[in-house]
Amino acid sequence: MKGWHYVLLGLLSYVFFLALSLPVSVFWQSSLVQNQLGALPLGVSELKGRLWQGSATIHYGEETYPVNWRMSAQALWRGELVAELNSEHPDLTARATVFVSPFSVGVRSLQASMGDEFINSHLADLGVKMHKPVFVNVQNIRWNHHVFTEAVGRLSWEGGTVRYPGGRTAHDANLPRLLADLTVLPDGQLSLSMVAPDQSDTNELLVLRLSGQGLGSVLVRRRFLDVLGERWAANSQADDIVFEVSQQF
Repeated sequence: MKGWHYVLLGLLSYVFFLALSLPVSVFWQSSLVQNQLGALPLGVSELKGRLWQGSATIHYGEETYPVNWRMSAQALWRGELVAELNSEHPDLTARATVFVSPFSVGVRSLQASMGDEFINSHLADLGVKMHKPVFVNVQNIRWNHHVFTEAVGRLSWEGGTVRYPGGRTAHDANLPRLLADLTVLPDGQLSLSMVAPDQSDTNELLVLRLSGQGLGSVLVRRRFLDVLGERWAANSQADDIVFEVSQQF
């Protein structure tokens, strides 16, 4: 190997290990991260450790989630910052691989279990209460400058009793097993389409959407009311949207 090859290799190695030893607080304030993550409705505090390995607390609204990570050194050669992330929260367990590059940010291999307490705290404003955990298995989500570009994954719930508002009283229904597939729509929105696979009709019951700017929406089809055992207009079609709500997150 020529002399300049050794010099170049030594320089790259120095930059490589310098990056790994960078305090995570300095990295978080860098333009690389802020350009990709600055628009997300998340706060970060208690940053500890180095880029290589550390911990932090993520804030979403009034909720806090402690996380810790360990960086993949090999990914730096591909121009990505990749970390194995773990979070243990009351009634929520999650593990994922997160990545940041100059071109996108995203999640790979997300495995999570959300207990009913955690889920019901987020459904309280809708007057909905359910039982049994929801399991999340996401292969990939990629987000680039306010647009989702890739998403592959699934949520599953084994079924059970659900309480929901109906007029002036609360109604109870026993729902079958539900699955929800994660995809990206042509306009760059993240879409979660729910079906009941054990029913004879496995068409969409409802869909949740999230834009890259944090606008979420829920669209409920009459078919879902059929599963709940609720009546609707006789001249309506199963695919008709009977309820739609949007919220900025």
